[in-house]
Amino acid sequence: MLLTCAFVGSIALTGCKDDNADDNGQQGGDGDISAVDNGLWPVSDSHMDTSVKPGDDFYMYANGTYWKNTVVPIDEKNPNNNAKGYDDDLSTAFKKKVAALTDANFQKLENDVNKLDATTAQSKQKYDEMVEQSGFKEAVTREDLWKSFGRMASMGVATCLDFEPFFLNGKVKLYVSYRSPEMFGEGPKDKSDDSKAAAKARSLQAMIKDNPSLLSAMMPLQGEGTRSIDKSRWPNIVLMLEAMGLNPADCYAAEEFAIQTGNDINSDEIKKSIAESNEQLDGIEKMDFDELKIEINNYVTVDSALISTSAMQEFNTVARMAQAINPDAFMKPMSTKGIFVTLDNVYMGYLRSKLTAEQMMTATVKQQMTDAALELRDVFRSRIENNEWMSQGSKNNAIEKLDNMMFCIGYPEKWITEALPDISQSKSLVEDVYILRMARLNLFKAVVGKDRTDADIIYNVTLSDNTAGLFIDNAFYNSNFNAMIITPYYCLPPFFDAKNNQAFNYATLSITGHEITHGFDTGGAKFNKIGDPSPIWANEADAQEFEHRAEMLVECYNGFEMLPDELPGVMANGKATITENIADLGGAEIAFQAYNNYLTKNGFKGTQLKLQRQRFFRGIAEIYRSKYNKKHVEYLALGKNKENKIDVHSMNKERVNGIYCNMDGWYEAYDVQPGDKLYRTPEKRVRIW
Repeated sequence: MLLTCAFVGSIALTGCKDDNADDNGQQGGDGDISAVDNGLWPVSDSHMDTSVKPGDDFYMYANGTYWKNTVVPIDEKNPNNNAKGYDDDLSTAFKKKVAALTDANFQKLENDVNKLDATTAQSKQKYDEMVEQSGFKEAVTREDLWKSFGRMASMGVATCLDFEPFFLNGKVKLYVSYRSPEMFGEGPKDKSDDSKAAAKARSLQAMIKDNPSLLSAMMPLQGEGTRSIDKSRWPNIVLMLEAMGLNPADCYAAEEFAIQTGNDINSDEIKKSIAESNEQLDGIEKMDFDELKIEINNYVTVDSALISTSAMQEFNTVARMAQAINPDAFMKPMSTKGIFVTLDNVYMGYLRSKLTAEQMMTATVKQQMTDAALELRDVFRSRIENNEWMSQGSKNNAIEKLDNMMFCIGYPEKWITEALPDISQSKSLVEDVYILRMARLNLFKAVVGKDRTDADIIYNVTLSDNTAGLFIDNAFYNSNFNAMIITPYYCLPPFFDAKNNQAFNYATLSITGHEITHGFDTGGAKFNKIGDPSPIWANEADAQEFEHRAEMLVECYNGFEMLPDELPGVMANGKATITENIADLGGAEIAFQAYNNYLTKNGFKGTQLKLQRQRFFRGIAEIYRSKYNKKHVEYLALGKNKENKIDVHSMNKERVNGIYCNMDGWYEAYDVQPGDKLYRTPEKRVRIW
């Protein structure tokens, strides 16, 4: 495999002197001949606190001095400032690099925004042309209006329909929901994790993940099997879709009362969200001619405010009056800064992803990371085959799902050129906006109806969500796609570097293993190989045993006191974090077994074998090295935030200690014994994947 061969130059053979050497470099002699790893070890011993026994608190053993010496003042206004560490530093540096990525499109857009009045005549001309060509003014029936609205959308005007791709029976479909007129206010002040998480929480994919039965409630707007959602309910929206160039048979809405409750999460919240969107679609569908013309004009008027600063000022005057009467009115004052922020956040993501791939990734790195992921998949397959608690039927289903999991590493091989905006020849800001909107619609048109077995289709569907672009410092697994996405952030140094010691490279690959394991956590296991809601369990006994083992992991994490000094007696929430804890444990187990295969194949023995195994565990601890205060814990782990939701990830200390206290390999590497605080008897160690 890749890691065995590509970095073999860092391996040498030497005489090892002591089988009892540890990570502090103690040596003895027994004459064994062993390979050594001369790669760079990027973890500083100065972060360690060797006064702490590894078996008592490995996180503090590896990071205790860093924790003691790092000061994190309380920041009441920004919760993200209440932690510092390895990933925080890298994330900040990565975001700066991404922000600096640019091309002629970004530069021209910013120029057109800043020089609004210089293009007033061209903006007015383009705006008038769009309205004229749509047939809006000549419409004499409601059907004419709907068709004109669709033609406007195909030419770049904002639409009352929002689209989100999803997979059903292995094919891409579009979920249709209501969208208010677009406003160009200030928008988010930054692209913080908070804003990304909030946007993600409202997405269709997040709802499907929480409630798999939502897929069973999806019905096409046209065609066989539509039941209550058919042409008799939204015939005019069907006309609009056709005018936009979309096949209504590929466009779906959800039957709000068909969503099951069962064991799904937040089903009432999801029902409410679906019902509200459908009610809004019902409302606009039922408008008479005059009401509909006013409604469509609301969407068109927003773009007229982009013609000049005076037009924007007139719009803002009306918007402030509307807000004074009704704070919930869709009209909100605009600003030139808000225009650029909105366009960048909503419409430039696909282009920014391509720039990230072109300017930060190489084909060599993509191949290395792809080979590494395939190596982990082979290891995971062997672990499933040797699993002692599953029946053969469930093993077969799990392996089939694993073999059909799509790996999207670094960037897609094929980009959808029609979805890449080109505003180089545009004559005005209004035309820029139309081009950007058309490019986004073209992305949906290009993927709808396509098969999930095409990795590039999976990738491009993923990139239609601007919270999942290649410029994001995150990795993803999507249950509905049965696909994992490893973004450039985790493909590049220092996370993965050919110059590094392989213990650290394999430690960072636990992140890839983490995403693979998500396909088999308490949520992912509810979906089959093509992302439809069908559990992988062949019988009820396997399903119950899986739940039992998951509950053991919940109880394990419930026993961790998160911040003894600042929040004494406040324990971790193992139930809220169970999906991520399963993925953390599975990812570490897969990566460690793959690394052991590497060590064996390359002739590591005795002292060096033990040293490299220890370094693997220190490598994962380094990835989670941080210092955080009680505000950070309260915000994430206790849900004291504006959404009042507990983060699904454990705090970093628990992410390390909770993994290791369940891994036999860690006990062996650090000679953890009964009486050590993290020690768990073999029968209490949780073994799922």
